[in-house]
Amino acid sequence: MVKKYRYKGIDWIDLESPTEGDISDLAKTYNLADVLVPELLIESFRRNVTTHEHYFYLTLHFPQRKTWTHVGYQWHEVHFVVGKDFIISIHHGHFKAIETLGQIFEETEWFAHHTKTLHAGLLFFLITRTLYQSLHEDITEQTNDLKKISETILTNTENELVEKLLSLGLEIAVYTNLLQRHYNVLSSLEETGKKFFGSEYTFYTQTLVGEYEKSLCLATLNKSITKELRETHNSLLLAK
Repeated sequence: MVKKYRYKGIDWIDLESPTEGDISDLAKTYNLADVLVPELLIESFRRNVTTHEHYFYLTLHFPQRKTWTHVGYQWHEVHFVVGKDFIISIHHGHFKAIETLGQIFEETEWFAHHTKTLHAGLLFFLITRTLYQSLHEDITEQTNDLKKISETILTNTENELVEKLLSLGLEIAVYTNLLQRHYNVLSSLEETGKKFFGSEYTFYTQTLVGEYEKSLCLATLNKSITKELRETHNSLLLAK
């Protein structure tokens, strides 16, 4: 599925589970290197930004939470191709956060404070920051779930509670591990961003790093809490 948005000369093309033909058509429209086409169709754990003459390319992985009654996780690999006046995002499967962004893309209020400096780099910043903020909400839900477990663990050592704790621990570990992969990408983005959009773009890359660090810090804290709860549960079983 291909969705196209345009605002004041800036194109955002979002592709969900694209075909090779979809990517090839975009490559022709935006003069992308032929070698990039197959890369955008496969899973990638590239840890830096790849720079071309008039665009750069990077990949980030965003975990996404399921509901408490079906504790589990899924994650989305998102390829970004960013030029001076266009941004292409590519992911496989439905990504609710991206869909929501698309719905508000043409609302002028979203850009109200940036009308003089609007470019694809700013749009990339707004999209990515919103994805990190969505992660913050997920991680807060995980924290609340851990609180529920901590409130009942002293009186309930049944298998159901153990299963919830194990599943939640796996989910939190995935969040932490995927987020750790963002560091090198964001670090290399700072120099690339300055090259494409000027030294003032450093503010935006540093803000993204701050959002990333907040997410990683919260996820790491939840991982530590999960470990403590497991140890408490094991101690209670031994004391029986």
